[in-house]
Amino acid sequence: MEGATFRKDTKEYLIFPCSKCGRYLYVKATQKTKKCFSCGRTNRVSSLKSYETVEGMTEAVQRVKERQNALAVGELGFSPTFQTKNEFKLAKIPVKKPIHSDTRDDYQESSTKFLKILEKIRDNYSRFPFQVLEMLAIEEKLPVSELRILVKEAEQKGTLTKEKDNYYSF
Repeated sequence: MEGATFRKDTKEYLIFPCSKCGRYLYVKATQKTKKCFSCGRTNRVSSLKSYETVEGMTEAVQRVKERQNALAVGELGFSPTFQTKNEFKLAKIPVKKPIHSDTRDDYQESSTKFLKILEKIRDNYSRFPFQVLEMLAIEEKLPVSELRILVKEAEQKGTLTKEKDNYYSF
């Protein structure tokens, strides 16, 4: 490991806009394609209409940042300031209370809506995917987050059975 040093990357890189979304990308000149991480389009290096050639990855990354910043100024009308501080603060993530901790009336109302949904399904289907529950929950104005909790409870009680192929049955 003695004598190990960093070598400057002197390979040739191409800077070009994505042919679909216009986001600037860089690619080694020897590569054949580059996939845009923004829109997913695969850009062929051989069919690039306009590009800029730079030497080294550091320079390529810097030029892409400059080009994107210029693009943002054109779109926003002002220069965005992306600054970071050297200190990190832990974000406070709000703890979502389960529906049981809300008032008993709210839980009762959600349970009633869920029972209506199950009755509709029972009359029409013997097996059904979760999407059917979601569609009927939207119709009954029952939040999907509460629906998931109620489905878990129904599974625990034995009212609903989740089968291997992610279908439910009574």
